[in-house]
Amino acid sequence: MRTIAVALSAGILLVSFGCRDNTPPPPRVPVPQAGLYSPTYHYEHMKPLPPQESELPEPPFEDRPLVTQRPPEQPAFVNAYNAVGRPRFAVLVTHTLKGLDAQAIENTLSDWISSNGQVTIISPTVTRSKLSEDQIKGLQNSSSKTLGEVADQLGVDVVIRVEAEPTDVYPKVDRIRLVSEALNTKDAISLGHAFVDMPIPLEKPQINEYTRYLARKLMDDMTNTWTSPGPAPVGANTGAATTSGSVSPNLNDRNTAPIPARIPQPKQPGGAVVAPSTKP
Repeated sequence: MRTIAVALSAGILLVSFGCRDNTPPPPRVPVPQAGLYSPTYHYEHMKPLPPQESELPEPPFEDRPLVTQRPPEQPAFVNAYNAVGRPRFAVLVTHTLKGLDAQAIENTLSDWISSNGQVTIISPTVTRSKLSEDQIKGLQNSSSKTLGEVADQLGVDVVIRVEAEPTDVYPKVDRIRLVSEALNTKDAISLGHAFVDMPIPLEKPQINEYTRYLARKLMDDMTNTWTSPGPAPVGANTGAATTSGSVSPNLNDRNTAPIPARIPQPKQPGGAVVAPSTKP
């Protein structure tokens, strides 16, 4: 019995010593004090990206704004134009100087008179191509015969002719004088005049500016002529209004429906003429 107890004690001691972990404990790590901590890892700063090129190329043109400001005389002019039966216009430079761009002046002045498409104007290129040199000279002299031929040939009621003349009024600046006149083609009645002294050499901004003045003055004169309560010419074929005080809307019938020099004026019972309003 004693032998068994000794054997058990020896086995227990053997098991206890055989399973014991003799690995030394890990070293103690000092805890950092406040304010003395320094990071053990670092971040790399972001490097700037190389400059990126725009996907859209720069515009190849320097687009200047279009001249779209309407002349202040335009609303009253368009009202009077509609009241006289919407006559058709033609613009022609009848006397040109050497180096003068007559086509640019004709086209730009036509644009102003057209009032943003509200006034019918025959193309200056078509006008010039259909007229002979003698007819152009006749327009320059305001020939009644030539005006009648132009009315029948082009189907226009009003011709705006422009003459370019040299002027020595400005000794230090080279200028040309543009003299313009609006004429009824059926009776050669003058509807308006305008002139302006334009510096040379001619450039687009100058042509825009000075033809705009011509157009404004002509618009104002034609509006005043059409709305004036003065007497109209007498005669069936002289541009007078019909006796009934109305204008035929058929502008193709040139012999029976001439464009009046003035808007037919309504009358009060006492016979006084009442001038129509020209406000837009």
